[in-house]
Order: sequence, then C-alpha cells, then structure tokens
Amino acid sequence: MHIKKIITGISLASLLLLGGCSSNKTGKSAAVKHVGILQVVQHPSLDEAYKGFKEGLKDGGYVEGKNLKIDYQNAQNSQDNLKSMSDKLVNEKSDLLLGIATPAAQSLANTTQDVPIVVTAVTDLKAAKLVN
Repeated sequence: MHIKKIITGISLASLLLLGGCSSNKTGKSAAVKHVGILQVVQHPSLDEAYKGFKEGLKDGGYVEGKNLKIDYQNAQNSQDNLKSMSDKLVNEKSDLLLGIATPAAQSLANTTQDVPIVVTAVTDLKAAKLVN
C-alpha cells in the first residue's frame, strides 16, 4: 500500500488542511466543507475520539449545519461494511476523511490516494502499513 496523504494525529494541521481543501469554479474555497468519518465499531474510547474530533473542528470555526457537513459511518466491525462505507465517503467527494481505528484507516487508505486522511486510535501507523 502506498499512502501519501495520511495525516498523523488530530491537530491544528488537520483543521488548516480543511481550509485548503475543495474549491469551486471561481477557485475560492467552498463555503461548506464535507468530512467523511469511518469508525470501525462502537466503543466508548472510539466514540470519544469521534467526539474530540468534532470538538476540534468546532474550536477551529467549523460548525455542523453552517459551514460543515459530517457524514459519519460506523461499520459495526464488518469488513464488508468498511469497504462499502469507504467507497461511499470517497464517492461523495469528501474534503477530508477520518479513520477511527486501524481497520477503518486502512480501508479508507485502500480506497483513495486523492483525499486527505486523518487517523486516530491507530497504535502504529507503520505496522499498519499506513505510512512508509
């Protein structure tokens, strides 16, 4: 797997990345940013990672329903769901993708090399073959 656009950690860098993603025909940044989120399974710690990501976006000025659209998908620990949900998020032209846990991050990375991906709840990005 050759991954160019995995962003390690959730930080101000990911928020700034949203500001540079997606442009309309005038070349200006689109008003509403689309973020696709794929979580491998419901679990308290993974749910907290999702909550923290949303709080970080809000702190960065991105408000759902105003200038942010979030498409949250939970695969319920199904490999088939991971694949179909990854396809859906990529095909919907997300500006940024978030993979919560290793299988979700790997599925997103296997689906696109064009959309920036942020990951959380991944212990070892190199061992997961998400980075070189």
